[in-house]
Amino acid sequence: MADIDSRTAPRKVLRVRVKIVTQGAKALVGRTLDISLLGLGAMIEEPLPVGQACMIMMDLLVDGISRQFHAEARVVYSICSGTAGFRTGFQFFQLSAGNKALVNALPG
Repeated sequence: MADIDSRTAPRKVLRVRVKIVTQGAKALVGRTLDISLLGLGAMIEEPLPVGQACMIMMDLLVDGISRQFHAEARVVYSICSGTAGFRTGFQFFQLSAGNKALVNALPG
């Protein structure tokens, strides 16, 4: 796995609704902040433990068409951000070729 802190993949600003599903817990909904081929930043209402495996689900608008993005990830940080919730970083385990193409097609 790549180290998300190395920032070897350029991040793109992304502001969409995201659903985070963890095993044995309710799904969390939040808003994305940024995305790269390595991971995703999002604001969510509740903290998640570092290392928690999850499924990231969202719709991305690419060339005027809504496309589904589903990827397995793990939490790399979850920081309280006042009343806004928790700024949470996710590292993707491995993106499919289709998901890589979606991220690369996003503006920015």
